[in-house]
Amino acid sequence: MVSKYSDDVPLILHEFFDRYASEILAGAKIHADRRNEEIEKEDVLMSIQAREQFSFGSGPSLETLRSQALVINKEKKLPSVSDKDAFLLPNEEYCLLAPNIQITKSTSMDIDRF
Repeated sequence: MVSKYSDDVPLILHEFFDRYASEILAGAKIHADRRNEEIEKEDVLMSIQAREQFSFGSGPSLETLRSQALVINKEKKLPSVSDKDAFLLPNEEYCLLAPNIQITKSTSMDIDRF
C-alpha cells in the first residue's frame, strides 16, 4: 500500500518485529517455566497482556479529568475578552512597550567592551 519509502524502513520494521516477538516469547517462557511445561497459547497471551499493561500506560479517566477541570476553573477565573476591534496586549507589567525602555547608540567600535 505504500509506494515510496526509504531503504532503511524494512530493516527498522524487521528490527521492531524481531524485538517485540523475542520479548513476548521470553515472557511466555517465564510463564511456562512456572508451570514446568512447554510454551502454550495462554502463555503467549498472558505475556502480551502483561506487556500492554506496563508499556502502554493509560491516563486518568474522562470523568476524573472533568472533575479536576471543574475544580481548577472555579478557583482561577479567566480574564474577560474585549469586544473592541484592537490589538490585545498583556497587562502593563508584562508589556515591553513601556516608556522606560531605551536604546542607546554606540559611538565606539571597541569589541572588548562587549
